[in-house]
Amino acid sequence: MSPARRRWAWAVAAGVLVTLLVGGRWAALETAERLWAATIPGGDTYLDGRALARLFRVAVLLLAVAWSSANLHLVYLTIGSVQLPRRLGDLEIVEAVSRRVLLGGTVASGLVFGLVLTWGTGDWWLAALLAGDPPRVGVVDPVLQRDLGYYLSSLRWNAALQDHLLTAIASVTTVVTLLYVGIGVVRWRRGALDVSPRARLHLGVLLAGLAAVLVWGATLDPAEVVGGLHRVASFAALAARVRGAGVVAGIAAVTVLASLVWGWTGRTPILAATWGVLLAAMPIAYWLVPGAAASGRTAVAADTARAAAVRTLTNRAFGLRVMSGALPQFATAGAAVRVMPLWDGERVATRLRHERAFGAAATVGAVRLEPGADPSWLVVPAPDEFALRDTVPQPAWSEIHRGAWSATGPPLAVREAGAGLAAGPVPLRDTLGLYGPGFAQYAVRPGVTGRRGGIALTGVWRRAALAWTLQSPELWARDVIGDALLWRRDVHERLTRLAPFATFDPPVPVIADSALWWVSYGYVDSPAFPLVAPVPWQGGRTRYLHAGFVGAVSAADGDTRLYLAPGHDSLAAAWGRQFAPLVLPVDSLPAALHAALPSPAAAFAAALEAAQRAEGDTGWVRRPGTPVETVAPAPGAPDRTALWRVQGFEAGSPARLVALFAGGMTGTGPGYALWRPDTAFRAPPPVLGSSQTKPGILRLWPAAGAVLGVQAKFDQPERTPAPAVLSRVYVSWRERLGEGSGPAAAWADLELLAARPGDGGAAPADVWDQARRLLAQADSALSRGDLERFGRVYAELHRLFGLERGQLAPAERPQ
Repeated sequence: MSPARRRWAWAVAAGVLVTLLVGGRWAALETAERLWAATIPGGDTYLDGRALARLFRVAVLLLAVAWSSANLHLVYLTIGSVQLPRRLGDLEIVEAVSRRVLLGGTVASGLVFGLVLTWGTGDWWLAALLAGDPPRVGVVDPVLQRDLGYYLSSLRWNAALQDHLLTAIASVTTVVTLLYVGIGVVRWRRGALDVSPRARLHLGVLLAGLAAVLVWGATLDPAEVVGGLHRVASFAALAARVRGAGVVAGIAAVTVLASLVWGWTGRTPILAATWGVLLAAMPIAYWLVPGAAASGRTAVAADTARAAAVRTLTNRAFGLRVMSGALPQFATAGAAVRVMPLWDGERVATRLRHERAFGAAATVGAVRLEPGADPSWLVVPAPDEFALRDTVPQPAWSEIHRGAWSATGPPLAVREAGAGLAAGPVPLRDTLGLYGPGFAQYAVRPGVTGRRGGIALTGVWRRAALAWTLQSPELWARDVIGDALLWRRDVHERLTRLAPFATFDPPVPVIADSALWWVSYGYVDSPAFPLVAPVPWQGGRTRYLHAGFVGAVSAADGDTRLYLAPGHDSLAAAWGRQFAPLVLPVDSLPAALHAALPSPAAAFAAALEAAQRAEGDTGWVRRPGTPVETVAPAPGAPDRTALWRVQGFEAGSPARLVALFAGGMTGTGPGYALWRPDTAFRAPPPVLGSSQTKPGILRLWPAAGAVLGVQAKFDQPERTPAPAVLSRVYVSWRERLGEGSGPAAAWADLELLAARPGDGGAAPADVWDQARRLLAQADSALSRGDLERFGRVYAELHRLFGLERGQLAPAERPQ
């Protein structure tokens, strides 16, 4: 065999090998995806979405490569010859570059250029899919009279496409112009621009395309400004920019014609004049004129006239649905103290880890609602990946994927009991946890091939494909035949893969029908929504946010369901239509799971922002700094309790509690209420910590017409790995303070101070008895060096005698 044939044989063999490896890997991945999708109800919809995304990305790539390659090829056709100097010893020769090399460089450059142009288009298929069937809200914006669904779908797609086209045409025009200048067909000669006819026609068409994209951008600009994609100072500035965008569109349309005329005839003055006017008109129409209009008096009048419309749109953008009726209150403050929790999830988990009830990882759910019982927490063990990586020697494959590392034990119900916590089992049908947060490893379980979530390990190609995909040759072994592969067991990864159109919360555990479920809300958002100021979201900002979906995964068998959330919006409904039957209607949500749903945290934060904006500049300060969960009477059923998320507000000096914003789940979705007390009582003084103690969460709720505050202090040394221990409990109600070793003792301490002069309920002798008791407590606090306790007692002495002066000894600052 000749050397040339031998080289060709090696090249063919290498090509066949690469094809087999790449093709085999692709086939294995596709097989694994289809096997996994078969374990998901509605998994065919997931596969259709993957195929559509792949088709769309390939189409975009081909168009980008074709666009860049065609323009570079036109430049290549203009090149006569290229000569490069070379030095051989003392001789310098000139060598011509072959046309084949030039063509190869052109093709390679076009391919690279096309790949660069597709950067950032990976999720275009979602935007295009939604724009094809946009949501219909049935409400129009007050400026352009467009349906609000246009801003959530079509505008986002059109704006993204226009921006990318502008980038593609502008970048290609720049590169082509530089290449033409480099080869000498575009040059400045005798005070005039000299361009060859072929290059002039090419550049003229490119400039006309660039101007056409600017026409499209000018027609989109009014909607982009109204939707918030471009910032303006006021309604007057918005109106000026809308008119200016029309002027820019007209000038850009003339520029399109002028560019084509120049490309055909070479009349440079017309081209220079139109492009000069266009480039000068854009900053004037988009920034200078709107800025001047915003400073006029008409801007104030316009803003005032449309303030109500802005509030309405803001409430709709962030789902601020006001509940019917007033915020349910506790009948008595004592009843509230008995059911409001003192601990928080982080301290509960730390305490259990220290007591070795769990390993280093555990997930703590929301407060459990059990009638007549003390506050309790649902704690679910989680796999400890850090411990797995640090274990020496490393566990065997069977231990990780089939043994103790592959599953977790049953959850616990942790009850607040005195100064500590009491843990007990939760009655469940299946106590083994196989799915949940932190399950990064796949598992192989025997005898569960017929259950949801498991891929039966049968067949030669099936096992080979899964082994190749997971890079685990053990799945090819004979001893796994007939078992089930549990794959993608992390709940957040599972839901995000199935529903890429939503952003999911960290999952929380709930009990429904004696089964443990992991529940996560999926949010839909939009950067564009008319006349709404943005709020922080996922490291950026958004103008629209709703809890549109509920993802539920069974901890025992991986049964995965996606539902439209109660109270979902039009945008979520549009996605539900596109991805049915993977996304189920809200009436398919089981009643037990619906009753166990917590309030969506991100939706509450957005609604809180909308409610505070509606109040205007009130000077309110959030107390505590972030919303907290608490237990309070259920909406419309004061005999039952519900889980609420609440944010308190205080104002003035001294600070007084002026409002509570609360959100909870109703039968139709999240509902919110802003409650103001008839009398703004003084806010409870802060519970401060030290190097040995830490304050707990302040929980507020109305009770008998006033705001009740409950907060704990924990013995929690900073440098000692000791668990938190409940030290003191503080209760405040109607400007009275109680303190004790537990909630009952703190409430009893507050009741002793209930009567004071002027209330008509206490005789002078009783008042002096209370004063003597308070003085004794103050003396005891001073002897212990507890200045915080002394300040509280001294404040009670002032309140007892009707004085309004401040504390003699200020509260100790945190150390």
